[in-house]
Amino acid sequence: MKELYKNILYSIPDKSGREKYEAISGMEDVLRCEDFPDEGKPIFAKLQEYLLTEEDEEAQSLIFDALYEGMLNQYDDKKHIEGLQLLLNGHDSKIICKTLDVLGASINDDYNDLIKKFLRYENSEVRGAAKRNM
Repeated sequence: MKELYKNILYSIPDKSGREKYEAISGMEDVLRCEDFPDEGKPIFAKLQEYLLTEEDEEAQSLIFDALYEGMLNQYDDKKHIEGLQLLLNGHDSKIICKTLDVLGASINDDYNDLIKKFLRYENSEVRGAAKRNM
């Protein structure tokens, strides 16, 4: 991974407010670019980790946006999406819906079985998110 991306990525937890948002947006820009697996895959993995501990809703939203872009460009490691799977368990419906949207962005059908589990969820918003991402 290029040193610049690495420095920005690993400094995100130490930042706050606008600085943090700009750093996350910078990582989204990298994930939006195609054909950068050496940079994209580790960034995707690390942002999943950050999402599990991030409490700032704006930062969470930006991370979800970045992960969505990464999923579109296949920077997800299909064997290592534990972070996203953890978000589907025991979180509020808003977080579950955003996570399903990220999984649904995959151009492969790799996550359909995981998404299908939420078609019968008690919350109608979650069921709707599962349906639109199938």
